[in-house]
Amino acid sequence: MSSARDGSSAPGRGAGRRRLVAYVVGAAALVGALIGQGSVAAATALATGEETSVEVLGVVRAESGSLEPRDGDRYRLVLDDVAPHAVWFSDRPARLAGSLGIPSLTRSFFSEGASPPNAALEFEDADDDRDVLIVEVSRPRYDRNDRRLVFDARIVDDVTAVSDGRLAGFADRADARVPRRFGALSMFLDYAHTIIKSDRITEDNPWLQGGGPIS
Repeated sequence: MSSARDGSSAPGRGAGRRRLVAYVVGAAALVGALIGQGSVAAATALATGEETSVEVLGVVRAESGSLEPRDGDRYRLVLDDVAPHAVWFSDRPARLAGSLGIPSLTRSFFSEGASPPNAALEFEDADDDRDVLIVEVSRPRYDRNDRRLVFDARIVDDVTAVSDGRLAGFADRADARVPRRFGALSMFLDYAHTIIKSDRITEDNPWLQGGGPIS
């Protein structure tokens, strides 16, 4: 896997990553406000009142982890000290954001019959040539007590597969190698498809329990 290290980048990718970061910041602020209000009604008040079909990107935060080789091109990806809630957000036209508990997130992004999602792993304190990895992840296993989230993973060698999508901002920074063990990171999961209805907040449709439109 190659990465652009000469200061150049494909047109629009830097802007795409800045937009991605801006959405995450906006989503995090919204989630904080909703949690502070402490009620589902607060999320409902922000909703459009209409059925909305959206594709959402999830962001999982962990304090450490490891990438352990398995057979062939397969790895075991372990995330430790995982934050109990993940941020999710959608692009235009819906521009919704919120939070999900990790069990709800894994059910939503890894539904039966769906293709395994791609994910960008961004390592906070790593060197520039070892700070981003694009992987395909599957078979999530979450231990709530240990705050550990484990995936089967495969490194995406051909980053052109994600260069035109929601992970485009990471594609030109993708690295061929990362440390086997690493510190704090964010995992950007692409994507889950859902239909959000503000008047049907149930266990089967949990998205607006912690979210709503981004202003």
